[in-house]
Amino acid sequence: MKKEVSAKQKIVYNSMSNGLYQIISLICGLILPRFILLAYGSAYNGLVASISQFLGITEILTMGLGGAARAELYDSLAYQDNNRTSGIVKAVSLYMRKTALIFFVYMAVLMFIYPLFVQSAFSFWEISSLFLIIGLGNIINYVCGYSYSVLLDADNRAYYYTNVKILLMITNTIVSILLIGFGYSIQLVKLVNIITYALGPLYLFFLVPRHYKLKKSIPKETSLRRKQKDAAANSIALIIHENTDAVLLTILTSAEMVSVYSVYNLVIKGLKGVLSVFTGSMEPYFGNLWAKHEVKSMEITLRHYEYFIGTFVSVMLSAAMVMILPFVELYTQGVKDITYVLPVYALFVVMAEVTRCIRIPYLTVVQAAGKYKETKNGAYMEAGINIVLSFFLTLKLGMVGVAIGTLAANLFRTFQYADYISRFLIKRRIRRTVYLLGWVLFNLMINTLLYNQLIRYLGLEISSWGRWIVGGILIVGISTAEVFLSSFVFYRQDIRWIFRYIGKVFGRKP
Repeated sequence: MKKEVSAKQKIVYNSMSNGLYQIISLICGLILPRFILLAYGSAYNGLVASISQFLGITEILTMGLGGAARAELYDSLAYQDNNRTSGIVKAVSLYMRKTALIFFVYMAVLMFIYPLFVQSAFSFWEISSLFLIIGLGNIINYVCGYSYSVLLDADNRAYYYTNVKILLMITNTIVSILLIGFGYSIQLVKLVNIITYALGPLYLFFLVPRHYKLKKSIPKETSLRRKQKDAAANSIALIIHENTDAVLLTILTSAEMVSVYSVYNLVIKGLKGVLSVFTGSMEPYFGNLWAKHEVKSMEITLRHYEYFIGTFVSVMLSAAMVMILPFVELYTQGVKDITYVLPVYALFVVMAEVTRCIRIPYLTVVQAAGKYKETKNGAYMEAGINIVLSFFLTLKLGMVGVAIGTLAANLFRTFQYADYISRFLIKRRIRRTVYLLGWVLFNLMINTLLYNQLIRYLGLEISSWGRWIVGGILIVGISTAEVFLSSFVFYRQDIRWIFRYIGKVFGRKP
């Protein structure tokens, strides 16, 4: 690893590496589930997704740990305090070992309880073996990789680990497809998956301590545990967002319905991946500014960051709004055991993602400043809104219910974060968030209408992947042009800043 890398260079390296990772992840994430769906059916695909979500709930054991550790590491890394850095990493490592033990017990219990309340025709061995295989990957990551990945994130050097994950992902996809083609069981496919990805945490385990010269003799940092309790409350939002839908659908519906959810979630995961290319390095950047008390720079950066998020959402979510149903229809061709094309569900899924994306600038600043205690009540309320609404609405509306519950919870949390930022961290008005959301919704409506009119005029029915790609290019082009024009009306100052920035990049005078 190179020691002397500037903050801007780290952002560039992370963005480039993460961009490649997200492209590979999107391709592999579309190809491999398709093979699993066709080879094993919707029930197996839903079972794997459901088990992964149930085991994912154990992230509650680490809730707040990563955020609290990063908040502490921003300070120790900024002032090159190696002793404190070593103590923080040691505290995280010791905690994660205990977490791995608790996770193992939870997994063992769930192996026996899960078959009792899940509607499925699978045998006990089929379910329990998948629990054991999938859970093994979590244990390896907890023990070997978690603490060191947090350190790389805090130092904005995640690109080292990202490059390794790209190689492992490609390898896993190729080997898995070969195993499926030769007719091997889903258990063997998942076992190879876990073994391949386990090489990543092992890589961190042997490399990171030597590069950062971490001292084993340094006692663990005790302040981390105190901050973790407050950070944990804020992490509930992520746990709820990632797991509630699949868990409720598993309990209240069927494995096939979870399979439908997982296919739509492929699109949402792809959007998150694309966005993370540009936002993954922002929290460490804000964290460094906060540690050095450069509040004015934070204010300016936040304003431009808001505009960028609004632009991304307007373009990419417009594309998702009109292309998600054709994607699902094409992706599930040949699968006849359940209906996958659900227009109302698709609408609410996309709108829920809109509200989640809008919160990202405010969430980033809160986490960078370590303000977990001050915002934890909002996390509790978001969790309550999501669980209660999703439960009752799912009983009445099925899958649409979980999407509405997620939308309502995301909307509340977005404005809770924005309100806290405006009142306590950076002097600004909450109406900026209302203005941003209104602009995004306006763009989505206009872009969707323009696209539908153009498709009708051209007679372009999406009946193949080739036409789907053409439709995607059209909606992205329409959305980009519309957002560019509307920016001159609603965000003139920010669009001028972009032109000045581009001019600097190409060596022109601003």
